[in-house]
Amino acid sequence: MEWTTIIVALISSIGASAGITSLVTMKEKKKEKQLENKEKEEEVKEKSDARWERLVSQLELQISKLNEEIAELNARLDKKDELLEEKNDTISSLRESLDKTRSRYIASDMCRCLRVECKDREPSWGSRVMDIEKLVLDSEK
Repeated sequence: MEWTTIIVALISSIGASAGITSLVTMKEKKKEKQLENKEKEEEVKEKSDARWERLVSQLELQISKLNEEIAELNARLDKKDELLEEKNDTISSLRESLDKTRSRYIASDMCRCLRVECKDREPSWGSRVMDIEKLVLDSEK
């Protein structure tokens, strides 16, 4: 045989065996690529899960801060409500006192003498003298 034929036969046998080996190893390479893709997907999924967990923890922290602020504002509102109630009680007691004072003034005005210059005093509504304390007590009821 000639050298060229031997070289061609060697090259063709190497090429044929490489083709056969590539056919045999093609399934294995495909499985390796699939496994690599799965691993990459899992990595991406883990990173995404970690991001979501961070986001959830940040939101929970913000919610807890807002709940604390709400509790503080509710406490302040309760204090202001109590203060407002105290002020309303004070106003109502002052109004009652003013009403009593006005009633006493009206009763004393009714008993005022029309003739100021004389020593003989006469109430403006008649000759009968009434007790001022009794008038005031009756008006307060």
